[in-house]
Amino acid sequence: MPPPHPCRGGCVSGAGRRSFRRTRAGLAVVATASAAAWVFGLGRARAGAAAAAAAAGAVAWLFGAGGTLFVGCLGGGGAARGHEAPPGQRGLLAARAAGDGGPVPGAADAAALARAHEAWAEDRHAEAVRLYTEVLRLAGAEGPGPGSMQPQDHLQSHANLGSSYMVLADERPSAGGLAALEGREGLLAASLRHWRVAEAAGPSSPMLDYFLTSVARDLHLARAGVAAARRSPHGEDERRGRGPHFEPMDRRAASELSYAEFLEQYVARGIPVVITGLAPGAPQWGWSLPFLEERCGGSMVPLKRLEPGAAGQDWAALGAAGPEGGRVPLREHLRAVASPGASGATAPMLFDHALEDLCPDLLKDFVVPRYFAVDYLRTVPASERGGLQPLPARFPSLFVQPPGSRCGLHVDQAGTHFYQMLLAGRKRWRVFPPEEAARLYPRRQGLMFEADIFSPDLDKFPLLGTASGREAVLGPGEAIFVPQNSPHQVQNEEATVAVSANYVDGLGLEVSLAELELLSQGGAQPGYAATAAALRRWAPAAGSGAPGDPGDLRWADFDRAAWMPA
Repeated sequence: MPPPHPCRGGCVSGAGRRSFRRTRAGLAVVATASAAAWVFGLGRARAGAAAAAAAAGAVAWLFGAGGTLFVGCLGGGGAARGHEAPPGQRGLLAARAAGDGGPVPGAADAAALARAHEAWAEDRHAEAVRLYTEVLRLAGAEGPGPGSMQPQDHLQSHANLGSSYMVLADERPSAGGLAALEGREGLLAASLRHWRVAEAAGPSSPMLDYFLTSVARDLHLARAGVAAARRSPHGEDERRGRGPHFEPMDRRAASELSYAEFLEQYVARGIPVVITGLAPGAPQWGWSLPFLEERCGGSMVPLKRLEPGAAGQDWAALGAAGPEGGRVPLREHLRAVASPGASGATAPMLFDHALEDLCPDLLKDFVVPRYFAVDYLRTVPASERGGLQPLPARFPSLFVQPPGSRCGLHVDQAGTHFYQMLLAGRKRWRVFPPEEAARLYPRRQGLMFEADIFSPDLDKFPLLGTASGREAVLGPGEAIFVPQNSPHQVQNEEATVAVSANYVDGLGLEVSLAELELLSQGGAQPGYAATAAALRRWAPAAGSGAPGDPGDLRWADFDRAAWMPA
């Protein structure tokens, strides 16, 4: 489930805008605060220049009050002037220039510092690392003390080094064995080291806290992967049969699985499960391709497709499949899915589109099964939901996918649980517990992954041979529960129609709040902060005890949290 809409698809880039303006004085970088979002998985921009732009914008905004900032970078040896920064940043990130009233470098080589700034601003991050490192070494400023540098230059150099190492780590693939894993680990360790110097040298900043937490999480996963590779680069995968190992997922009949047992055996223990015989007689079980065409065929929808080259860079490795920047009528997609030629891993699919947007009349008859009917997001009054992320109006969502199509391996964001009800066709699910994430070649704090579990390349990704998960084939009339923070990947064995939702319950509330607060640090994504605040205000307190069995709920009752005590 990727931001800015915490759905599992259809989200736009959070990279923000950035432009360069050449002047006689040098280079000015224009960045917005939202640029910070991309680097840590808060959008769908691709690696390379967009990543560097995001990092540059994030650092430019790091110690200020937000908004647009102009950061001047010295040109090649000439005099330069920085554009005026907001008051909170004035004197911290402004460019140095003779006569501008700002501080000038001390013993540090001003020309070398200027070259480092320009390399960083122009996305030449390997060169920027080399230049900044040399400037800091000559000035004796490699640690928290500024040495012979002006404090502002010292702070900016370490912050820029933190972002450059971060981008280099993001661009570096982990494929290829232990050496590749160790290389990425080293880049992340260097990034964290420089961010910590910036933390010690500068004023406190929510955005800096976000960078520190996010890079530390990536580094933790990278170190776990390196440790696993060092322990058993070959032997364990041979014992397991050369490939990811999957146990059959539990299958439970709703008539024999009580609500209390579901919470105790599966939700509390973080174990996925397939439930059969759900909500008998619920109208959604009749939502076939012809039915959807008759009721909703004129709705315009965006299509997605798997982009294998985007694994680890775009959430669920999905890209746009419809007309450039546009949508297609739903009936056009439904007919394509029903045709014999619509198949294959990269075939276009309707992926996670909100029913409220597509066909709101269908919601009147939708029944939420008892197991998923307690959603703390619904305790927030409807009048206060507009700015939330996850946005309750995004759920439930509709999937219509052709045979053979699939998404990439991913984790739904914001610490939410997830369920999907399959109305037609067959889907193969592969789900891993969170502790296996390091063996799956994670990116962006373990929300995205380089590996493809349905087409594993053990030469490129040998750790996959040591990974263990659970597998199930979902059929019509069945539902799957996926616990929070569980990596999963899905392949459609036949043409499928499904509805799904993410939700927050009492057992997962504390984890969700922690994730929301991490995502909201720095203010780049205010919807997450709003959601955390709303849950703290309206939801039952964690540990206050689970509500009783809510029973299957019609949509109107579910949406007003009818399970809540009066």
